[in-house]
Amino acid sequence: MMPPAIDHLVVLVRDLDAAADRWMRLGFTLTPRGLHSAHMGTANHCVMFGKDYVELLGVLTPTPGNTPWRERLAQHEGGGAMALATADARATAERLLALGMGAGPVLDFARPVKLGAGLGTGEAAFAIARASGFADVGLDLFFCQHKTPDMVWRPDWQDHPNGALALAGVAITAPEPGALAAQFSAVFGAEAVRTEGDDLVIASATLPVRISPAAVPGLKGFSIAVTSLDRTAEALENGAIAHAHRPRSIEVAADDANGVSLSFVEHPSR
Repeated sequence: MMPPAIDHLVVLVRDLDAAADRWMRLGFTLTPRGLHSAHMGTANHCVMFGKDYVELLGVLTPTPGNTPWRERLAQHEGGGAMALATADARATAERLLALGMGAGPVLDFARPVKLGAGLGTGEAAFAIARASGFADVGLDLFFCQHKTPDMVWRPDWQDHPNGALALAGVAITAPEPGALAAQFSAVFGAEAVRTEGDDLVIASATLPVRISPAAVPGLKGFSIAVTSLDRTAEALENGAIAHAHRPRSIEVAADDANGVSLSFVEHPSR
């Protein structure tokens, strides 16, 4: 079984405008605000990389569909979901159902996309198949099918002042990481899941996901490959964002990034 790739990570935010300002100060280029279908009641800004991205998601109107997001935001901002790539959400949903991991019908939705000066507006359309069994990680895990990828990955959104190129790793916590091996093996394949000390490490098709022991579960942060740490440091300084230099990375604390810790790592070949 070929493990799926990480498509994107969702960061839940209470004030989408304030979050957009913060992430631009972190040195990222953001997509214009996207308003999801009415039954979603949400809007976003995205940080687009070469093949994956980060979604800043805010709730605008309470709906039954966004109840889990609102419940999470009532407690704190931060990592809300990890989306895996699929070319066929309905086939994936059938596979999850056969594994006893189905979590409801496939969700279809769309959002308008502002294409830039003189280019008008397009529409980005998606289909999502959710997986059950990951509540112990405080995580919503789902597969995302991009029906209109050309409306999402656009070159003018992929050039970041901080030199960001791609997601490089995901950090999750759980009280007993080893107890989650079966769930992650079902999704990623047994060969992609291994233990490393007390940690559980999942090798997706694109980057590693590490689950470390901690009393409070959740998607705690992620690393980002950049062209140059000097460039990243300059962008963070220009944005007045507190950061710490490490031998091979620059770290930004969760309090300075809407509840997720960020680790910038130099990787000019990405």
